[in-house]
Amino acid sequence: MLTASFVAGKLDTIAGDRVGFENGDLKLAAFNHAHSICADPRNPQSYWVGDRTSIRYCDGKTITLLAGGKETGDEDGTSENARFWWVEGMACTQNGDKLFVTDNLNNRIRMVDTKTGEVKTVAGNGTNESTDGIGLNAGIAYPRKVVFYRSPTAKPDSVLYFTSAGGMRRFDVETGAETTLELTLNIPGPHGIDCTPTGRLIVSCIGTHSIYLVDPSSGDVELLAGSGEWKVTGSADGSGRTARFNWPSDLKLDDEAQCIYVTEYEHHRIRRVSLPSRLFASRTGIVSPSPALTEPSSGLVPTVSHSLVAAVQASTK
Repeated sequence: MLTASFVAGKLDTIAGDRVGFENGDLKLAAFNHAHSICADPRNPQSYWVGDRTSIRYCDGKTITLLAGGKETGDEDGTSENARFWWVEGMACTQNGDKLFVTDNLNNRIRMVDTKTGEVKTVAGNGTNESTDGIGLNAGIAYPRKVVFYRSPTAKPDSVLYFTSAGGMRRFDVETGAETTLELTLNIPGPHGIDCTPTGRLIVSCIGTHSIYLVDPSSGDVELLAGSGEWKVTGSADGSGRTARFNWPSDLKLDDEAQCIYVTEYEHHRIRRVSLPSRLFASRTGIVSPSPALTEPSSGLVPTVSHSLVAAVQASTK
């Protein structure tokens, strides 16, 4: 488990230095392929960590179990009675009382009560066929990263977007409806995902090794960084199409800096991509003027050795 100081660029190991399942003191804790992390909005410097079989909570001093155990499985239940099979992504409600989890190899979306540890499957029939439907009638093919939708007019905590082997999907928390996004440009292998304050999704793709902007209401897709071509890889800084990635597995938006941080799995790096100001609302809620995506200041991808806690993903898959 890694975290870093954004100001100083210092990278520190906080907990875990071996594969295993151990809670308690940070120095003694062990994880089994920690693969996702989600900040707790109620407690600064605290976060949940998802690995192959469980979800743990780190308060900066100790690691405690929220749900799951040592073994894989596909079971709802409370705390240690629940079972997961690869916690790939997590998204938290604004008040921190619920986590929505992509259970990758079980092909399900799970909801976890952060107070009691109760786990409930809310979408996915367990098959790896991608079919629209309601709740457990929907088919989800290997769900990956997940984010709550936000915009100046959106109801908080009401809609989730997630990536999967079957494309980009939408889950309505209130109705349980799970649908596939129809896009104007195919994104083969969507993986990382986040959402800007103005309602645009930012998506990393492991098929074209590129970063895209997606308007979920219209399905419009824009290439932000990378070649946009199938299996064109590399590790080059640059602007727009001149930049190169190799397996951009996840990303995290920094509203204040107006950029994203991208974990690059194959090159073991963290990259930074600057974003156009039109994707961010001003303090009055009015969207800022919109520079073109081709301007030199947007799509610039310098390699960096630092990141925010929520951007560092121990991607080992």
